[in-house]
Amino acid sequence: MSLENTPAELEAILRKQMRFANPKWQENERLGRWNKDTPEYLSFFEKTRTGRILLPRGYVRQLILMCRRMNIAYALEDRRRTL
Repeated sequence: MSLENTPAELEAILRKQMRFANPKWQENERLGRWNKDTPEYLSFFEKTRTGRILLPRGYVRQLILMCRRMNIAYALEDRRRTL
C-alpha cells in the first residue's frame, strides 16, 4: 500500500506505529550473543525518493480508522488483480 500527500502529523504517527522491537535481537541480547548484523528494530515504514510512503497492505483498516479520527480526507484506489 502506498500513500501520497501525507500530512506530517500522520506520517510521524505511522513512523512510530510501524516500528517494532526485533525479537531476534532481543533474544541475542538476553543470551549474551553478538548482534552484528541483527537490527534492533524492524521497520515496516518506507519513504521513497518521490515522497510516497509504503506500508503493509494489511494495515489499511487501521489507517482508514486513523484518518477518520483525525478528519483527514482520503481516497482508496484498489489495484489488486482479480485472477
